[in-house]
Amino acid sequence: MNIFNKLPIFNRKMSDFWKLFIYFSIFPFLPMLYSRIYIHRREEEFIFIFLISLLYLVPYKFGIIKTKSYALIVGISLFVFGIIDLAHSFIFKGPINKQIFYIIFDTNISETKSFLSDFIQLEMIVGILFYVFLYFFFTIKIFSKQTFEISTDKKLKYSVFIILPFVIKAIDYKFSMKKVLDVYALSNQPLNALISYLNYREQMDIINDSKKEAEIIKLDITKNDNPESETHVLLIGESLSQSHMSLYGYKRNTNPKLLSIKDELFVFKNVQCTDPPSTLANLQKVFTMHTSDAEDFSGLKISILDILNQAGYKTYWLSNQGILGKNTSMTTALSQKAHKRFFTSTTHRYDLDEKLFKPIQNILEEKTVHKKFIVVHLQGNHNTYSHRYTADYAKFNNEPSPYQRDYHDKRKVDQINEYDNSVLYNDNFVYTLISKLKRLEGQVSMIYFPDHGEEIYYSVDRQGHGNIGFPTESLFQIPFLFWQNENFKDYRNLKDKNYYINRKYTIDHVIHSLMDLYEISSSLYDSEKSIFSDNFVDMKLPYKGKNE
Repeated sequence: MNIFNKLPIFNRKMSDFWKLFIYFSIFPFLPMLYSRIYIHRREEEFIFIFLISLLYLVPYKFGIIKTKSYALIVGISLFVFGIIDLAHSFIFKGPINKQIFYIIFDTNISETKSFLSDFIQLEMIVGILFYVFLYFFFTIKIFSKQTFEISTDKKLKYSVFIILPFVIKAIDYKFSMKKVLDVYALSNQPLNALISYLNYREQMDIINDSKKEAEIIKLDITKNDNPESETHVLLIGESLSQSHMSLYGYKRNTNPKLLSIKDELFVFKNVQCTDPPSTLANLQKVFTMHTSDAEDFSGLKISILDILNQAGYKTYWLSNQGILGKNTSMTTALSQKAHKRFFTSTTHRYDLDEKLFKPIQNILEEKTVHKKFIVVHLQGNHNTYSHRYTADYAKFNNEPSPYQRDYHDKRKVDQINEYDNSVLYNDNFVYTLISKLKRLEGQVSMIYFPDHGEEIYYSVDRQGHGNIGFPTESLFQIPFLFWQNENFKDYRNLKDKNYYINRKYTIDHVIHSLMDLYEISSSLYDSEKSIFSDNFVDMKLPYKGKNE
């Protein structure tokens, strides 16, 4: 304690103004400083922390507020968001961003428990406890008095002192205030969270309102006449990377079933997601006209379910992802436009994906429906990995890691083994679903891909799919499979698979591929964005290593 008491901030000669300035600066500064160990942080972010601290002091400097209540509220908010930022830095070795707040808003309690059980470590606990200790120690010392003695004269001088750095940085950014404000938000986590929440609510409102609009608005949709029955499945996995699939060359045989029917599959090699940290960010682009480069969220109004509903399909949404209410998350909100919805998991995330087979079979046996489109959303390979498979699939337990680097950390080895076991279980699920589809009459097809990849100490010494500090191939590069029965193959008459499988593609544009595959004409369709089109143009992939 004597060491802390000798700090200048506790010196009686230091003015209350500068004491509060240091107090407001230190709590956002420490997490940012820690994260810089792992990833470059722009100097502007550190500068803006101090500028923001000065802005917090404006009410005191102008005599608007004198009591300690305001400073306590500011301090508490900085402390709470500082813990979030620090925890994120411990887990993902990188700075927090807006997408992380989206995930927080879209996550239920059980998913949070699962996540924390995987990632809480002693280093993180010690770091956060020390941070909490500093907060309470500084707070007790600073707020030992009822009011703050801050001179309110020389207002103009301090106004210039506060405003001038913004002007200088604006000039430095070539007069682009948007860039200045972007850095400002990144340096101010309470503001970052508020902006993220408002954006999140805006997107939720657009998706929810669009269901009502869809009942009124008629899209320019034309479906080619097809006398045969159609059954098409869009299978969405979770947290699966090509780097752990023997179908894509992984050393362990994690895909024995899919390898046995590889000749029947289009195994696309260069498909990526665009937002590795978030199921939400990727799926809203998969299912709607919204894209990564869109200037607003208006594209969320039209989804593939709108298009297929108006094209005469009966649409289904089956999910093993948890739901606690009608529109608990944005992902479940996206499902509203399906004619029928079924959720196998209601309160937790430990239900195995095989629970989906019964409702899937019930839909497949519906004889009165001529055209079906079925979305199946899996738990797939989401952490906790050991909860994603049965004991029969615990094959990789005592084998050494197939990676070139030798891991002696038992926790890491266990995670790798558990993840590979979950991939083995997922392999059987996909194979079994295809086997069920093979028994159907009419034209049948299935597309499978996960929402994003997963890093399991493959490219770097880190695990997860969050903002781990810098991109890796395992996060972006995902499997993308297409299967069709003989009837659909004869009807669509696609070229040989080798014509398609090396195309560079992002799942942002799946909606165009589905319209092309199912022969739906519309002004919404862009043939250059369909992976099955002769007019397809290779896309710039977000993981740069695959653009060469």
